[in-house]
Amino acid sequence: MPRVSRRHIVGVWATLILLPVVPVVIFYVVFAEQNYFELNDTARGVVTTGPIAAYFALVYLGWRIYLQVSSLIAPLDPMVKRLVGTSWHFTATSYHGTNRQGAFTVSEHGMGDLRFSGKFQDPQGRDVGDWRSTMTHCENKEIQVLYTLRDLSKEREEDSTGMLRLQLDDDTLTRMTGNWVVVGRGEAHGDLVCTQDAK
Repeated sequence: MPRVSRRHIVGVWATLILLPVVPVVIFYVVFAEQNYFELNDTARGVVTTGPIAAYFALVYLGWRIYLQVSSLIAPLDPMVKRLVGTSWHFTATSYHGTNRQGAFTVSEHGMGDLRFSGKFQDPQGRDVGDWRSTMTHCENKEIQVLYTLRDLSKEREEDSTGMLRLQLDDDTLTRMTGNWVVVGRGEAHGDLVCTQDAK
């Protein structure tokens, strides 16, 4: 299970404790004393009745669901954890030889998910667009990124979706290489070299 903050756990428990109050009140009004709940999959078995039974049932089920969902979220690779909070410069070369310079930062988004966001420049050094990841997958020193791209270099602003694959070159995390492609534009693909900024 991935490491989560104390604040997150407090939020989960606050939700689990407060959210069931609403249906419990409804159960009490509608069913009054007819509520009955029995829990048999414990060591001795627990029997409770009335609206309080429904409340504990909902808290119990909510916690079980939370644990199951949390177990599906893979923790960050130890190497990739070190990427959080870093900033990078890159050179992207298209298949026909055009170069674009740019920069990006890496942050943690949600539980164990990386977020990439940055800008890119034209050969004269002017900002001509920005990009932000929408989904990442990290495994065995390889990072796959799905991102949205906003290109401001043309007369009319263009929004596109791209895919990026990066490989960590070594354990120092000073350099990554890979390739990129913009979906739906056959000519828009190439290679990428990234260098981490000095800390």
